[in-house]
Amino acid sequence: MVNFLRKGPKYRPPSPIRWNECRNIIHDSLETYCKKWIKREKVDKKSLDCFFKSVMKIVDIRIEHFKQHFHPQNKPKNHISRIKNKLKEFGKEFVFVPADKAANNIIVVCRKYYIEVLKQEITNSQTFQLTNSTENQIVINHNLVTTSLQAKPSTLTVPTMYWLPKLHKNPYKFRFISSSSNCSTTKLSILLTSALTTIKSLVINFCNKVYENSGINYFWSVKNSLEVLDKLHAYVGPFESFQSFDFSTLYTTLPHNLIKMKFNYLIKWAFKKSGCEYICCNSFRSFFCGTKQKNYVNWTCFDFITALEFLLDNIFVRFGKTVYRQIIGIPMGTNCAPLIADLFLYCYESQFMAKISKDPSQQHMVQKFNNTFRYLDDILALNNDDFNTYTSEIYPPELTLNKANTDEQHCSFLDLDISINNGKLNSKIYDKRDDFKFPIVNYPFLDGDVPLSPSYGVYISQLVRFARVCNNVNDFNERNLFITEKLLHQGFRFHKLIKTFTKFYYRYRDIINKYNSTCRLLIRLGISHPIFYGNILYKAKKIFHDPHRLVKPLNRLISKGYSYDIVVKSLHMVFFGKNIDSLVRSLRRI
Repeated sequence: MVNFLRKGPKYRPPSPIRWNECRNIIHDSLETYCKKWIKREKVDKKSLDCFFKSVMKIVDIRIEHFKQHFHPQNKPKNHISRIKNKLKEFGKEFVFVPADKAANNIIVVCRKYYIEVLKQEITNSQTFQLTNSTENQIVINHNLVTTSLQAKPSTLTVPTMYWLPKLHKNPYKFRFISSSSNCSTTKLSILLTSALTTIKSLVINFCNKVYENSGINYFWSVKNSLEVLDKLHAYVGPFESFQSFDFSTLYTTLPHNLIKMKFNYLIKWAFKKSGCEYICCNSFRSFFCGTKQKNYVNWTCFDFITALEFLLDNIFVRFGKTVYRQIIGIPMGTNCAPLIADLFLYCYESQFMAKISKDPSQQHMVQKFNNTFRYLDDILALNNDDFNTYTSEIYPPELTLNKANTDEQHCSFLDLDISINNGKLNSKIYDKRDDFKFPIVNYPFLDGDVPLSPSYGVYISQLVRFARVCNNVNDFNERNLFITEKLLHQGFRFHKLIKTFTKFYYRYRDIINKYNSTCRLLIRLGISHPIFYGNILYKAKKIFHDPHRLVKPLNRLISKGYSYDIVVKSLHMVFFGKNIDSLVRSLRRI
């Protein structure tokens, strides 16, 4: 069972194919499709009978064929039912939770201890306040108000809270999250997320136009690390220093009164800027419009502000049968929490930039603060030694900002490891999980029920990320060696990794050309090798009685990047006790 849990919650053990169940699913799905088509086209009920029978006949033929000829890559394991029973027994005394920042690592926590930590956080914290209302009274009120805001909830429950262990901290800490994915305010939170996304887009477009006209950067927030990298590469001038910061507790320390004040102004500004009376939103998109639209929730400026303030005033969590109200901050797990935090910080940052731009004595500071990048609670400042001095002027006193780097020539930001060498920028991949004192579970295990092609596609996606970030070929090869070693341990095949890398090399020449390296050289220096080559074992066994036929194909493989020593080792595994010295001498050592 331990080996099973080590592969993470996404691992699916191989199971036998139940052909009759597969046929029934296809039959029912096809039948449903035919009924919908007949209803839509308003034709006779029997008009698709011939089509239905023809398709099912083809399905039956294919199933019979695969019953005889299909051989699954992994054999079903018989002990799965035993593991399920063991997990049920363990669940009575233990809790299974993912590790913070390593969601595929399963952590087993004593149930009693888990509940005690939750109790301490909720009952002994200034963040939560005991309410006299029952859960039923709260959800009835939620139903009335959200329905008036066209956000009628599908579930009338108050969310509970859970926590994730921060095993990378010393001593261990906890991240508390509200399970708000399905509660009485979920629909309202989803609509707010959609509407706030539109407001953020409006803010970005406005700030970009202001920057073009005045050269003042009011919007520090970035989408991802690639945007930061693009802006750093576009920077004209020498790189002198980096300052990185992070907020110690952002979500849980945001004061509700300040959020309301800032968003009241921001939402009114957005409506005035758009020139529209309504913001039309649903779960997927939103836009400003002068008239109400069908199939959308249509909010006026007043409705929007009311919805946001109602959500802030009605953040509840249930612990047992007792309900508590969160009076400080917004809980992680709420759909719109990241957008609220991001735009809240933007309000203070833009206010600070406007202040120093109007002060003639601080004009020199504008250019320094222009090169500031923030992703939620992480901040990167380029060539700005004064940033730490002004943090108290930028952000409210309730937020604590900590300096993250000690060396001004080197820092990490998101998944970037950035350094300055002789005034030039050098970047490579940074993964804080590499520093964790336990092995991280990620990427597919090929001994499970996973399709092969998408699994090797994961390798390509990571190679693209490495190539975009690493501007030095040695850093690229280092990350490639690291990931391929892990993939080989998880069932990936060496020869298929080489084939996949070759596909990546010729498909993404625009990002790989900067290394001035051939495909074979990158394979030789960047792909880890297994203990033995399975494909060579397979070939050798097929021509066991005539090993010299292997010389030409083996030399071809060695020229493509196979290790001479491991090739020889693989041959000795097949021809154990047999003299193959002449075969080995015929192989080229590169």
